[in-house]
Amino acid sequence: MVSDYKTTWQIVEHSWAETSIYDENDEVICTLSIEDRATEENQRELEIEMDAKARIIASAPLMPKVLKELASVLEITKDTTKTCYGINNDHRDMIYAAVCLATVSDFEPQ
Repeated sequence: MVSDYKTTWQIVEHSWAETSIYDENDEVICTLSIEDRATEENQRELEIEMDAKARIIASAPLMPKVLKELASVLEITKDTTKTCYGINNDHRDMIYAAVCLATVSDFEPQ
């Protein structure tokens, strides 16, 4: 289950306007800032957006594992008479192919 996975990257909020993501060696992966765009009217919305982006970036080390698990679920449930999570067989095949390509360690998109 995806919720059982723990990332090795950490999110550190420096202020209401700036958040950084650090790897397992305490190296900065990136810093997100909304300070130059925030106004009184949009500050809360931008804080929510920054938090969501930080969580996505911090989960990057988990993606190969999650994609492999998804590929195995899609392969196991492949059956021409059923749908899986509301996904029909044509879509499932396309998703499965994309997931398999994404989990190949030396795959680089052209």
